[in-house]
Amino acid sequence: MDIRKIGVFKPYPVQLSWVVIGLVSLMMPSFLSKLRVRTIQTPLVIQTSKIEPPRVAFDSVVKAVQKFQSWPELEALPQTNLNDIVSGSAGRPLIQKAVDRMVVLQPMVIRRDASQVQMPTMVAELKPLVQERANIENLSFREQQRIQMAQEKFGTLDEDWNLPNFRDLASETIAEAQKNLSKNESPVTIIAKNDDGTVRTPESIRTASIEMRTLNRPGHQVAGNVELAGGLPFGPGWRINISRFEDGVQKEIGSSNANGQFQIQVPELAGAVYAQLVDTEKGVVLGEGSLRLSSYDNPEKLRSSKIIIQKNISEVAGRYRSFYDVASGGAGKKSSPRQALYSPTLDQEAQTDASGSFQFDRVAAGSWMLLRGQGKGHSPTLSLIRAGGEKNLTAFPEGMINGLKSIVRDQNLYSMGPETGAVIWGQVSRDGHPVDKVDVVLESFPDLKPVYFNSLMMPDPSLKMTGENGYFAFVDVPVGLHSVIASQARMILGHNNVVIDEHSVSQADIQTSFKKDEAAIKVFDAFMGTPEDAILEMQSLDQALEVHGSAVVQLPTIERKSYVRVMPTSPEYVPFLTSYEEMSDFVHIPLIRKDWLDGIHSQRKINLDVDHGVIVGFVQSEDFEVFLSHDPEFASENINYFDARGQVVEKGVAGGGFILWNANPGVHSVVILTSRSEMLQSDVTTIDPASISVVKFR
Repeated sequence: MDIRKIGVFKPYPVQLSWVVIGLVSLMMPSFLSKLRVRTIQTPLVIQTSKIEPPRVAFDSVVKAVQKFQSWPELEALPQTNLNDIVSGSAGRPLIQKAVDRMVVLQPMVIRRDASQVQMPTMVAELKPLVQERANIENLSFREQQRIQMAQEKFGTLDEDWNLPNFRDLASETIAEAQKNLSKNESPVTIIAKNDDGTVRTPESIRTASIEMRTLNRPGHQVAGNVELAGGLPFGPGWRINISRFEDGVQKEIGSSNANGQFQIQVPELAGAVYAQLVDTEKGVVLGEGSLRLSSYDNPEKLRSSKIIIQKNISEVAGRYRSFYDVASGGAGKKSSPRQALYSPTLDQEAQTDASGSFQFDRVAAGSWMLLRGQGKGHSPTLSLIRAGGEKNLTAFPEGMINGLKSIVRDQNLYSMGPETGAVIWGQVSRDGHPVDKVDVVLESFPDLKPVYFNSLMMPDPSLKMTGENGYFAFVDVPVGLHSVIASQARMILGHNNVVIDEHSVSQADIQTSFKKDEAAIKVFDAFMGTPEDAILEMQSLDQALEVHGSAVVQLPTIERKSYVRVMPTSPEYVPFLTSYEEMSDFVHIPLIRKDWLDGIHSQRKINLDVDHGVIVGFVQSEDFEVFLSHDPEFASENINYFDARGQVVEKGVAGGGFILWNANPGVHSVVILTSRSEMLQSDVTTIDPASISVVKFR
């Protein structure tokens, strides 16, 4: 019978194939035992702002764990109130402040019959099991197999692996000693009598109680005397504050007495100890002095230190002297030439008095600015100077400069381009004394050779290095910002940065010193605060420095503005040019993410010009407004402000910064006006086409 005609079963080809596959699978051995299931996990990355309290607490713990090895050492560290950090962060939105505020909630209580459900017991039993499971799941597959085999053979996981602490061990030892005393089973009897004749018994003997105390790290004591300079007052209305700062952050607080003596205990020799003279009634800092700390310092000498407090000068002040007076060591004429002054940075004019002195007010100490000078019978000058303290500037007789130009041009010496009329004049010195046999070069134009001066102060083409007076000069220098480098026996002695303009003399004295101090370098994400890697080309160092988050270098103690070119290792960050001061005990390098810049550029619809550059600035202390003083027509739509988290805001806020898009190539003076103190802060930088420059303000 053909079953296909009855309709009971129709062996279609597909159905037959499934039957065959099923029969074959039953006859074949199973391979399921060899299958392994692996989970693909992606590492979790949590990023937070560097100013958030949880981030501050996390960084503090990580840093402490890396440095110390025991809990007593960690407990000895100074405490930080995280609520103070939140309340002290300026410029934060009100909603964010409310989110950051600590809220204490009442405990939630669930009332049920304890005979039916023992919640605390269940939680107490479940917690270690969950922890053990989490620890095991973090192991590799092979390690988990070994643990399973150990459990099956020896019951390893059932053992109590908790180690007793010192307090428990001490308590057990004391209890055992008391137990032995109470037994009194010793065959030898020892009788002791008190002074009054009574016999001491075991019951009268009490073991000493043990008290656990935190072990304080000894650290280092810095002590000595404080001296006041510049006519600063002292008395009941003024107070001297002593504190240590590291990376610009206050760490420990010391003390001082009426006799001018101070002391402070520091855990490590890093940063600097600052002494500030404060008007207690107005709360104004009248003067400040500092003592740099280094791991090379002798701890004994630190106990007899001296800090000189200088008067805080919120101004740019100085004095002009004729070159003839300077070269003769003051033996020439005593009168100083009158100078008409103009600061393109501040857009202000001034005049020198009979002694050659001048002053620009309302400029914060540490600011850098440009100053032009012009006097009768003297060549125009252009100087790059720093606010704070009086600066000595030189007025160059016009006949001397014209004679120098004629000699160089007539003899066709060292000329390589158009006659700009710009001259760089300088002297190489070490700790105040001229240095001879020094080779001086212009870094951006190495083919432009200098002229050196002989003992008669005459330009001498036969000299290939500085003479005994240390003087040198460059003639017809191209306009712009230039770096002058001095070297001896292929070793760099020092450098100086000068701004050049047509038909002006720029002074570029190169100072060098045997004394150097440590400076801590930190490379980090500008908004997250995470350590990052970068290669730094610093003018103070002979070779490029590769930094993995942080480094310590030796810098000369010279008041000098230097530049560093930053090349981040990660392509997520942009390269840029920024500046630093060599007398500072720290150098901060905030890295800027490329996608952050691109995001603001797209959001604000900025039309970028490839022939222009970008200036990014960071401002710490106060709300502010920013200007480009060399470019009064700079468009307001090319200015963006951001807060401490990098979010775009409508005006400058403390802890945030600014972006200046499409800045013209060349030298710029970036000026900020603070809202509370109404002080001007300024910095001088340079921009190349399609480049980024970073400036930092206090």
